[in-house]
Amino acid sequence: MGIALNHPTITAFLRTVEARRAPALAVLALAVAAVGLVACDEAELVVVQNNTAQTVVVYEDDVATELINPGLTQEFGTHQFRGTLTFTVRYLCDADVCDQGVLAERTFTWEEMHQAGGITLAVGSAALGEP
Repeated sequence: MGIALNHPTITAFLRTVEARRAPALAVLALAVAAVGLVACDEAELVVVQNNTAQTVVVYEDDVATELINPGLTQEFGTHQFRGTLTFTVRYLCDADVCDQGVLAERTFTWEEMHQAGGITLAVGSAALGEP
């Protein structure tokens, strides 16, 4: 005598198993996705030291991203990117006429930045040739 698969008890049992399996698979999929995002979302540290008497602006590929007050050091992260990324430091221009010359500038690939463990840009009197 065989077991009838259309028996109400077996059908109810199979529904229960299926109902429990779907949430477990969803939780497993979310856990795997979270681990993948953490592994792919690497960041490297960028440190800018402002040893000048004026506020400076840090540009990432010509987009102003950070303001650093005189005498302070600012740290921020940059996430993995393709191609190159250029960091430029200039004085903050808050007047009609001001110096917008480049105080520091460096261009990196992600691989270079990652191998170096981040980058440091220092601007100040020594970098400008001032006493």
